[in-house]
Amino acid sequence: MPFVDAVLYVGLPGMAGGRALAEILEGTVNPSGKLACTWAADYTDYPSSQNFLTRAELAGSCPDAKFVTTVYEEGLYVGYRYFDTFREGFFKNPEYPAFRFGHGLSYTNFEIKLLSCEKRMPKKEDAKVKRQNPARFTVLVKNTGSRAGKETVMLYAKLPEGRLEQPERRLISFAKTGLLKPGETETVDLTVSLSALRSFDEKEGVWLIEQGTIEFFLGNEKVAELLIPETITLERAGGRIPAPVAIRELSRYNPKESAPTGTMTKGWNTEKLPFEVKRDDPAGCLQKPEGHMELLRQMTDRELCRLLVGGRTGWGLEDNGFAGMLASDAECLRKYNLPGYYFSDGNNGLNLFDPNIGFPTSGTMAASWNEELLYEEGKAIAEEAIPRGMNCILAPALNLQRNILCGRHTEYFSEDPYLAGRLAGQENRGFEENGVSGCMKHFFANNQEMMRNLNHSLMRERTAREMYLAAFGFAFEVKEPDTVMTGYNAANGCYCSNDPALLQGILRDEMGFTGLVMTDWNGYGDQGPEGLLNAGIGFIAPGNPDDSITKPLMEAVKEGRLTRETLLSRAEELLDVVYQHRKEKL
Repeated sequence: MPFVDAVLYVGLPGMAGGRALAEILEGTVNPSGKLACTWAADYTDYPSSQNFLTRAELAGSCPDAKFVTTVYEEGLYVGYRYFDTFREGFFKNPEYPAFRFGHGLSYTNFEIKLLSCEKRMPKKEDAKVKRQNPARFTVLVKNTGSRAGKETVMLYAKLPEGRLEQPERRLISFAKTGLLKPGETETVDLTVSLSALRSFDEKEGVWLIEQGTIEFFLGNEKVAELLIPETITLERAGGRIPAPVAIRELSRYNPKESAPTGTMTKGWNTEKLPFEVKRDDPAGCLQKPEGHMELLRQMTDRELCRLLVGGRTGWGLEDNGFAGMLASDAECLRKYNLPGYYFSDGNNGLNLFDPNIGFPTSGTMAASWNEELLYEEGKAIAEEAIPRGMNCILAPALNLQRNILCGRHTEYFSEDPYLAGRLAGQENRGFEENGVSGCMKHFFANNQEMMRNLNHSLMRERTAREMYLAAFGFAFEVKEPDTVMTGYNAANGCYCSNDPALLQGILRDEMGFTGLVMTDWNGYGDQGPEGLLNAGIGFIAPGNPDDSITKPLMEAVKEGRLTRETLLSRAEELLDVVYQHRKEKL
């Protein structure tokens, strides 16, 4: 484009985006956004481009397919972790990448100066305690330019390598200043959580921090070190979701030989999932107060089955566009006077037919790097939801931006699990502190929209835990959601909605989640309706107003494949959420 001096990308900025753009262009507002994902100079420079299936590759190639596999050959090297680690001579385009993670222009300039750093040695007993802070940095930010503006401070760590290979750096904390006038200063604190520094050793099945020196960077400037004299083993957690086949992942030590090729990915299978993986989990669900059991024990097995299956969607011409509802008006349940409970599709508004605010998409909001702003967005959506009768927002969407062709790239926050988790957690806090439930989704590795119900994500357990599950963990540290939604996809040999090791072992036992787990809309896996409830699902969404799902559940109960105790447990989890933000109680 020889005659183009500049291109301005605004993303999907919502209904007020036009005015915001005009104010930036005319200079009344100073831009302060920073990229939450990396822009490569060439699509093929993304390592996932080799194994990401496109429409052209899928169209008409195998009409009898039962699933399609995606192997995450790039491992931990997603986004800036990749571009910061693999450098000269590795990319087709010498301008690699075109725009880096964290890039952003401004009409003013800032000086960032470290004032102090408090460090303490992480301890093994900290592992079970959320939000332990091995380090805290106090930073002075000064506006040295001529225009008022905001600045983002980013803290990275370079971790020592011993048994485990590490990317060049990872984001471990960030903060956004308020509006600073020329010459004005602000002091910000950056705390570093234990979870931001740990790594997963899949051979030993433990979280750890390896022996060596952790280096800390403010942006690109090294500002501190923390010596770890011996490896600290934090928590044993492995073996729940291992890859069912050997996966060769990209390594910084032999990049040419280990580079993704897509040879394990590009192909169809006309059978079921090819690996005979049957996972169970002895941890089971966490024990909870039986606040609704007196009511639930009055219900017959059929009534409990009907309760756990959604009623209908509200996408008809006579409806307001709600995504689903509790089947409280089902004939067999009317005598219990259960309240109506409605789900609204979310992320950037209510997505109802009724007029409501169209907010910027998550990818655009993430470019603010502003946790307070994400909270305010969640609060505003909640305030719109309540008078419209919506009880649960099906958001935030927390999958990583692994590939720009995902199809829901703008609905997700970032390529980085820490940034995505913090911002999603704040949006959810905005929902739930203001009267509606949030639903974090899609648990987990739902990074391919094409053939999403048939997609099978394969990766090593370390990659799963440090990247795709970690985003949910970081969000939980901000605010645990009332509900979690499973992905359409399978991961490491089992559909997410059918996997007790994932839903009961990792989600409940390890992450401490106590809320409701629901399916994605018609994302029922391949084990039948009883497979969902046995795995840990407490609401089959959207369900159906007839008995087409309830009848198979009843047959499973009669044949002993589904117990009444399981029905009661799942129904308890469901009603806990239904009554969570209500004034009336049973």
